[in-house]
Amino acid sequence: PQLLLVELFPFGRRQMRFELLPLLDAARQAADRPLIVSSVRDVLGGGQKDPQRQQRMLELFDRYFDHVLVHADPSLVPFERTFAHVPELGARLHYTGYVVDPLPDSGTSATAQLGRGEVLVSAGGGAVGQGLLETAIRARGLTRLSGERWRVLAGAGIGAPAFAELGALARELHGDGVVVERNRADFTQLLRRCRVSVSQAGYNTVMETLQAGARAVMVPFAGGSESEQTLRASVLAERGWIDMVPEHALTPASLAQAIDRAADRAATVPGSLRFDGADVSAALVRRWLSQHKA
Repeated sequence: PQLLLVELFPFGRRQMRFELLPLLDAARQAADRPLIVSSVRDVLGGGQKDPQRQQRMLELFDRYFDHVLVHADPSLVPFERTFAHVPELGARLHYTGYVVDPLPDSGTSATAQLGRGEVLVSAGGGAVGQGLLETAIRARGLTRLSGERWRVLAGAGIGAPAFAELGALARELHGDGVVVERNRADFTQLLRRCRVSVSQAGYNTVMETLQAGARAVMVPFAGGSESEQTLRASVLAERGWIDMVPEHALTPASLAQAIDRAADRAATVPGSLRFDGADVSAALVRRWLSQHKA
């Protein structure tokens, strides 16, 4: 290959080093050595407070990698917030802006109004968001938006029994005022039309929410030693772009209060942020490859 692009490693994916290190050794020793590039998100998920682990990240990067693509905007979350050795990376570090699919058009006339004015509740594809979905259903009656339709989207990680329980709870408390369904392909369109979005704070969801200009409440996942989502959501809350409810403080009442606050906020797209990270990444890779061949 001309290019070996590795997600997160050596800044993450430690559990995969048993197969990544032999791959990197083989690439480095190849007669026609490929470019080796690491691709990371805005916030590292672990090792932020472990100096030895951070030093090991730098050593592995120095040994194997030519560049690192950081899919973020340094004006919002500079890489040094979670990686201590940014000065040592020097010109090998490249910010691309955020990677997010372009917003689709508004849809056909038959679907263009679907979701308009709703409260949209989502939790990604995993099972860890079930508690958030249930809490949101219970919070509806406590908000000023209790008369609006709420749409609760459950990911594939929530099994059939739990999905059925969510539907039963919604019907019991709210009749047909809450729709419980599986994740939808038109999620970003629903984001653009909703009154308020309620979600966790994973990279993809956050970027889609910001790009859509949706008023948002975020409940960052904080299980175990996870700090990635909390840092990401905290930075946005400090800017006044979202309302945040820490996972440990999540109750129907606290969520309802945050939803009411978000509903009063103007819906704006942060104009200073770049969402063309995919195009920028591709352009950088093309340039490096042309230089590498030369």
